Amino acid sequence: MINNGIDLSVFKPLESNFREKHNLQNKTIVLAMAMKLSKQKGIEYLLQLPDLLPDDYCLVLVGINENQRKLLPKNNCIGITKTNNAVELAEIYSAADMFVNPTLGDNFPTTNLEALACGTPVITFRTGGSPESVDDNVGIVVAKGNLDELVNAIIKVREKGKLSYSSYCIAKASQSYNKEKQALKYIDVYKENVKAK
Repeated sequence: MINNGIDLSVFKPLESNFREKHNLQNKTIVLAMAMKLSKQKGIEYLLQLPDLLPDDYCLVLVGINENQRKLLPKNNCIGITKTNNAVELAEIYSAADMFVNPTLGDNFPTTNLEALACGTPVITFRTGGSPESVDDNVGIVVAKGNLDELVNAIIKVREKGKLSYSSYCIAKASQSYNKEKQALKYIDVYKENVKAK
């Protein structure tokens, strides 16, 4: 099997003013993508997190519109509208302390790979292909739909510290998800099939 690849010239640790811009200097940023605020993407779990985590955490949801912003919890949660700028997205991944993906069924989410490439540990449910990119060195996989485990994993990642994961995250992305390397694998498969004929 050949996994998806991502552009590591874009998705890499980047400096930004994201924390200052959103007044999050003293917060643990729990980042999540919420493109559709759908049940399938685990939005019901995400929206409960601000009430279950200590006040020095903030859930940052990227990919919402203005109407959806009104549905967000009032405390310790901010919504960022969708960005088509990959560099800005990489800056947000880089600023976060962790990336949480409580998907209830994804094949192999690219968001996990992008977070890893930016040096950000990933927490995800054990469902679909999402846990395939996550091992103990780069994050935590929890039981599907288990909110208590999800909260405990978030706290554990903070206690361990992002820096203890970052170098492993970057190395895993570089070794396994570099789009150039993945493209070459497809070419090799093609060449082998041509030879076989």
